[in-house]
Amino acid sequence: MSARLGNVLYWIACIVSILTVGIGIVIWYNEGYARSEGVSVGFAFAAIITWGMGWALRYILAGEK
Repeated sequence: MSARLGNVLYWIACIVSILTVGIGIVIWYNEGYARSEGVSVGFAFAAIITWGMGWALRYILAGEK
């Protein structure tokens, strides 16, 4: 049971990470000449943290790498 939960939480984290990166790209693209790299880096950092948390939950609950 916990293995399935670990896999489901991992995939949810992957989807959230992809959406976060997508939103960051859209915001970066729409800023045009007034671009601030801090916002883009923030979204990328948030996506990496989200993916990492999902990976950790999968590793803990499902025992998979």
